[in-house]
Order: sequence, then C-alpha cells, then structure tokens
Amino acid sequence: MARRLSDQAEKRIEELKMKYPSVRSAIMPALYMAQEELGHINQEAILWVSEKVGVSPAHVAEVATFYT
Repeated sequence: MARRLSDQAEKRIEELKMKYPSVRSAIMPALYMAQEELGHINQEAILWVSEKVGVSPAHVAEVATFYT
C-alpha cells in the first residue's frame, strides 16, 4: 500500500474524478497534490495516485516522467 496523503488530498481526488469525463484526467492534478505534500514524486506517490485514480502504476509513471 502506498503512503497515505492527507484526507483533504484524498477528498479532492474524489471530486476531480467526478469532474472529468475520464478518470485519467485526474492524474496530473493528483500528481501535483502528491508533490505539494511530499515535496517530490517518488514510487510511493505514483502508487498513491494509481490507487486513488484507479489506473495502473505504469500509466501514472508514464505521465509523471513524460513531463520531467
């Protein structure tokens, strides 16, 4: 299980998932939230985003590394 972020971050992810027609659209905002709370994006952050958004860790990693 990935490290848990704040309850506020988890609530915001749920709101984002409902806002977008595709849950994949919430990946970037979720990565940003994880970076804000952790100070960086590591494997734990990727796993957290994966669990919360409902996509594979590989897909989240692809999105995260594409922009770095």
